[in-house]
Amino acid sequence: MNMKKTRMSSVRRFGWFVMLALCLGLLTPSCKSKEEKGREAAQQHYQKGVALQKAGKQNEAIIEFKNAIQQNPNFAHAYYQLGVALLDQQDVNQGYGNLMKAVELYKGIAKDIKDANEKQMIMDARFRVAELYLNQAFRSRDFSRVEAELKDILAEDPTYVSAYVLRGRMLMALGSLAKDEGKAEDVAARYESAAADLKKAIELQPTRAEAHV
Repeated sequence: MNMKKTRMSSVRRFGWFVMLALCLGLLTPSCKSKEEKGREAAQQHYQKGVALQKAGKQNEAIIEFKNAIQQNPNFAHAYYQLGVALLDQQDVNQGYGNLMKAVELYKGIAKDIKDANEKQMIMDARFRVAELYLNQAFRSRDFSRVEAELKDILAEDPTYVSAYVLRGRMLMALGSLAKDEGKAEDVAARYESAAADLKKAIELQPTRAEAHV
């Protein structure tokens, strides 16, 4: 009798194990499928947005990029394109807000991106954010964020001409700030560094007008 109960108990346990395995087997693909469908839908909205943007239909493109983000909240390229489109419409706050989100996401995936066009998008997003930081620094006199961002950009791509030009502007501003504070040694060092960055920009791209100052 006890042996019979033991066998029945074992059967029940085995039955529960099989049911659990079946449930896990059924549910896991379902979850993955939902995520994959979301990414696929996001990609479709994104590609449609890019096509609309190229056709000059910014309002429609913005809607598609927002739809892409709704389907995939970690879609860095969609934040980038949305930010650029909003800036083109003079929506500065929302534009830079989306670019900053793109940069935040890009920093986590940049090493895995091999496509040259995608890499260019990353660098452009980071440069635009650096420009924002510089404009804010002119008012706050705190250049730490723009200095750090430009350092990272040039570490990633030592041939990024615009970053040298922007850092040259930053260093000239820091030189003027040191002059106002009576720090003669800092003035000379800042201006010398600014000249070196602008010279480097000219070496890389001799036709770059703003480097000739």
